[in-house]
Formats: sequence, C-alpha cells, structure tokens
Amino acid sequence: HDGVRQKGQGMLMPKKGGEPLAVKTNGGFTAPSGDYQLLAGVSVIGGQAYQPVSTTLTIGKAGKTTATVTAPRPPEVSASFQMEGRTIPASTVIVYQNGKKIGAFKGSETAFVPQGALEFRTKPTGTSQELIVLESFAAGDNKTLNFNAKQEVHLKILLTLSATGAPLRSTPSTILKSSNSVLADTINSTSGGFVTPGHYTIKADDGVNSYSQYVEITTDAEQLLEIKVPSGALTIQYRDVLGKREKPKRVFIERKSDHRRKTRQSDQAFALVPGDYQISGYPKSAGYPAQDITIQAGDSIGITFRATE
Repeated sequence: HDGVRQKGQGMLMPKKGGEPLAVKTNGGFTAPSGDYQLLAGVSVIGGQAYQPVSTTLTIGKAGKTTATVTAPRPPEVSASFQMEGRTIPASTVIVYQNGKKIGAFKGSETAFVPQGALEFRTKPTGTSQELIVLESFAAGDNKTLNFNAKQEVHLKILLTLSATGAPLRSTPSTILKSSNSVLADTINSTSGGFVTPGHYTIKADDGVNSYSQYVEITTDAEQLLEIKVPSGALTIQYRDVLGKREKPKRVFIERKSDHRRKTRQSDQAFALVPGDYQISGYPKSAGYPAQDITIQAGDSIGITFRATE
C-alpha cells in the first residue's frame, strides 16, 4: 500500500491443481516451476492476511522469482501510556477478539489489526493494574489507545506485637478503603504490594490476635509502615501432681469473641492483644482445668497448669 513495503502472507495455488503453499514476505521457499495464483495481503495481529488480493505468478525452472503485490492497508493502532497526567514507559499490549487472545504488540510501536471490535489489555510496569480499552476498527482507521493508570505506591507493612517484639504474622494483611469499607487490596507481609495513595484501614489477624488501624498512605513511591500492636505477655507452665515442672508442650488459646483457637508453646512468653481468652492445657486426659483470663496492653501474666491425676 502507498508503495511502502509491509510484512505480508498468503497462499500460492498451482493452476494445474495440487497442494497450496503458505508463503510470507522475506521468507524464501522453493516450488516447482509453473503457473500459480497468488492470494496475499498485509499481515495483521491474529495471523491473517488483511483483504488479500489475487495475482498470477509464473515460477521458472531456474533462478529466483519475486512477486510484488499491492494490497490494502489494514487498520492501524498505537498506544499512549499515562499516569496522573504524565507519560510512563510503554508496556506490551495484549489483543483479544471475541474473548480470545489473538496476539500482542509492543506499546512503543504501531501495529496492524483486523477490522471489528477488539479488546486491548496492558499492565504498566511498576503497577498492579490491568488496564483495558475497547475499540472498533474499520478500513482506513488509525487509532491511538489511551491507557490511563492511577498512581500507585509499593507498600510494605510490619506489624510488631509490643509485648514481645514478635511480628503479628498475618499474610496477607487486609487493606480497606476507609471511605466505604470496601476491600481495596491485600498486602503480603513479605513482599508488600501496590496501592493508590489515600486513607485506609489496615486489618490483620493471625487466628488469635486481631488488630486494625487507620492509616494514611502518601505519594512516596516506596513505603514501609511499621506499626506497634498493643499487647500483653502470657507465659504458661505445666506441673505434675507433685508440683514438679514438666517439659514444654502445647497449650490452646481460644479467643472468646469468636471462639477461634490457636496453639502456643509453654515456657515461652507470647503476646496477646487486649481481650478475653480461655486457656486450655494439653492433653485433656491430664485433667488440666481450663482458665479464663483478660489481657490488657502492658500486662505480663503467668499461668500454671497442675495435673490433677
């Protein structure tokens, strides 16, 4: 089209019958001498030839035969990438038609596409967002896709229980938009995650310790939120019927508010957030009576389980 060389493809069909041969531009191939019908067009994303045209071709018994085909120019597409009004690096754009992936192109380049309704998806570098643009193409179209990403920051959250300095191991932590309490994102406690700046409520729960806090996420690209979780310390010992200290073993901690239960190890101080708990010894056959406790921030409490039989 317009005398500009383009990548093309098509079929070479012997006039005297026989198997057709798939051909591409700049792709040398061998074929028996004779007369052929060449059906070829410009290649578009999806692997088709756009509105292929037909021409005759004679291949000699020796030497190289070159065919020049003037074909219609397909619809063209390019992409623009913005974040909060500023240009960001281009990323690969995936193309879908009728719900199926048909190909992709580099966001910094122009590509030929088939006619019809298409869906374009991309994930800008350094964000968690998948951006989608729907566009329809007809003959002669040359369109630019505008991908507009929201500003994101990479956030890590470190929740530390004040009583022991141990981390509140909740993976992931839940991030709620404070304006409407809708889940905005989850943050892995090790690698972090991407969120947009704003006001949030962070919620974390390890099965026995539950905590939430209102925070503001600023526009700094990399952020670490270090939060001290108010808590008290609890240490548990086991003693036999004679009062002799037993070896460390499991203990059951039940949160009374929702009856969730976790195990901990005796003879080690562990942290509990303020609340009401029931502490049960192990095994039940030892006859340890369950004990109810209330923990306040800053407490340091010791409990002894003495076997009754």
